[in-house]
Amino acid sequence: MIRFLGTFLLFYAGISAMSAQTPNVPADSIAADSTTIVHPRPRLEQFKENAKEVIRKLDRYDKDYIEPDHYDWTVMVQNTNFFQHITMSGWSNNSNWQTLSFYQKPSMKVGPYIGWRWIFLGYGLDVTSPAELGKSLNLNLSVYTNMIGGDIFYLRNKGNYRLGRTSGFENVRKTQYYGQNFPGLNSYTFGLYVYFILNHRRFSYPAAFNQSTRQKMSAGSWIFGFRYDHWHISFDYTQLPYPIKGYSKAFPKINESLRFTQYRYTDYSLSAGYAYNWVFARYWLMAASIAPYLGYRKEDGQAYHYNRKIKDIMHRIGIGMVGRVGVVWNNGKGFAGASFITYDNLFHRHELLIGNSTNYLNIYGGFYFRLKNKYRRANNLK
Repeated sequence: MIRFLGTFLLFYAGISAMSAQTPNVPADSIAADSTTIVHPRPRLEQFKENAKEVIRKLDRYDKDYIEPDHYDWTVMVQNTNFFQHITMSGWSNNSNWQTLSFYQKPSMKVGPYIGWRWIFLGYGLDVTSPAELGKSLNLNLSVYTNMIGGDIFYLRNKGNYRLGRTSGFENVRKTQYYGQNFPGLNSYTFGLYVYFILNHRRFSYPAAFNQSTRQKMSAGSWIFGFRYDHWHISFDYTQLPYPIKGYSKAFPKINESLRFTQYRYTDYSLSAGYAYNWVFARYWLMAASIAPYLGYRKEDGQAYHYNRKIKDIMHRIGIGMVGRVGVVWNNGKGFAGASFITYDNLFHRHELLIGNSTNYLNIYGGFYFRLKNKYRRANNLK
């Protein structure tokens, strides 16, 4: 996972530096004293000061609870595993619940990363089946500071799904078609999540997910955030096995609500949750957080026999959650750990219920090098 905050710092510091103007000197005063020379403050100096001030504000902490990283550079190797799960449930007045679930074959990347302070760059080589590499794209970026954080992800999947469990279909077992390729489902997802950590002086998200600090004593915090999601799904039910879809369009077995072709939505949400870092042994930390959200969904869909407009406000409400779990060993010189992050959405559209779960599992290990200047001076090192 690439973690990058440099763009924000450069933008903020650059704007502040541009606002630092040369003091106005009246023209007559210059004429009266031609030896007066006004030296404008160098913009580079102002730029550096503003950048440092941004860092100080974002990472203020209580030293009894949080220990900062003593080194400038970090090297690590990370294994990133990604998997997505989509569930559709539909019903009608004359039929029972029917549920279809689809999952993407987990993708696994392994690669080196190098970091300076907050900025981590690296490359993960996908070691899954080469024949399926072009069918899906997964890009994500996460920012972790003590005060604020954010996630951005873009997912694209062109038919690289498999059937999961099915239920509600006559004479079809729940796992009868489990694992069968299903090319009739395409999805595009873009998500943005920004959050504020209330108790940021004592609770450190970076200690659990970024390794730029260490949590010395257990602490928790309320978390408040904003989410933006855009999702587009296209579905061709005619590519389902005959025992599920039916043997003809005149006599379908699948409910009308599941015979849609496209579903698009844009969701704006507010979230509130809680996170806790448990220091259960020396150098060890276990972290967990959950942030449910409630939002307004704007949607646009098209179906074969389903074109009713949404009038009920309840059908415009989206719910979901962001969850994180991590365990880390960090002695200040080296670290190793694992983290799991999930983004879950649930949407209701008349007789159709759709759930979308996006998940990341990271396993990593690395070490720090090159002491920061202030620690070198404290240790009398050159």
